[in-house]
Amino acid sequence: MSYLRIVRATAGMLLVAICPIFAAGQQEKNVAPPKADAAHYLGADTCKTCHEDLYKKNFENTPHFKTTLDSGHGCESCHGPGSAHVDGGGDVTKIIRFSTLSKQE
Repeated sequence: MSYLRIVRATAGMLLVAICPIFAAGQQEKNVAPPKADAAHYLGADTCKTCHEDLYKKNFENTPHFKTTLDSGHGCESCHGPGSAHVDGGGDVTKIIRFSTLSKQE
């Protein structure tokens, strides 16, 4: 094998090895970072840790339980993502409360 063929083969193997690494790096750069302040869903089990009595009385054995089916968000289906509420130590302004909404809302 000639010197030129060895160089070409080596360069080809090097490109095959680094292209996926480069492509992965490019994909990461093109993905928008998540918003730090964006609330996210935690799941009904998280709600239940502080609101067990409400969960058992008003949720678990009622038609509301269907909100957990088919990738539903349970309590958060109606009350919105709960992460800000939990991170705020139960701050009631960080969750949808129907008692504070107008009829139009």
